[in-house]
Formats: sequence, structure tokens, C-alpha cells
Amino acid sequence: MTTKTQELPIVFLGVAMVAALLWAACRPFSPLEIGLLGHWYRHYPAHFLIFAALAIVWTLALHRTPPMAVALALVAFSFMHEGLEIIGHAHGFELHDALVNAFGTLAGVGCGRTALAFRA
Repeated sequence: MTTKTQELPIVFLGVAMVAALLWAACRPFSPLEIGLLGHWYRHYPAHFLIFAALAIVWTLALHRTPPMAVALALVAFSFMHEGLEIIGHAHGFELHDALVNAFGTLAGVGCGRTALAFRA
């Protein structure tokens, strides 16, 4: 059993990750657009891994919350993130990116729940 004090660092990490993703979505450019990860074979894995990591952190932080609730909230966030990129990056809605984000989220929730099962 963990105390609330032990849970705070992972919650702060989750909040920092969300803030970083919101900041990145509102910037006029991103590493994906300036050529660092421009090719599809690097672009989609980057989206997948970022949202999987976000989901793992939030699943661990909200371990008392049903996994479906965490997954739904983060899938909604992944679509909102892509929506914000319409303004920040000045391009249309990228459904493929949003779907890759959502699949990364689902994989991350699964990994987080597996980690919690081994922790108990």
C-alpha cells in the first residue's frame, strides 16, 4: 500500500508530461516538423511511444481509478492534442496521428496495469 506522499512524484510527472504535450502542440513548429523525426517510420513510433509513456505514468498515478476511465480520458486528450496542433502547427487535423496516439495510450494503460499487478 502506498501513501499519498509516495504517489505525489508520479502525479507531478504526469502533470509535467501533459503540460509539455500541450506546449508542444501550441508551438509553431515541433521536432517532428523540422526534420528530426520527419519520416513516417520515425514519426508514428514517436507518437505511439510518447502517449504510451504518458498512459503508463497516469495509470500508475491513478492506480485506484478504473483503467477504462484512464484510457478514455487519455484517448480524448490525444485527440484534443492533435486538434490543438491545427492552431499551433497551422495544418489540418491529422487523424492518423490521433489514432496512433490513441493506440499508444491503450498499450500504455495495459503496460501500467501489468506493472501494478506485479507490484502487488
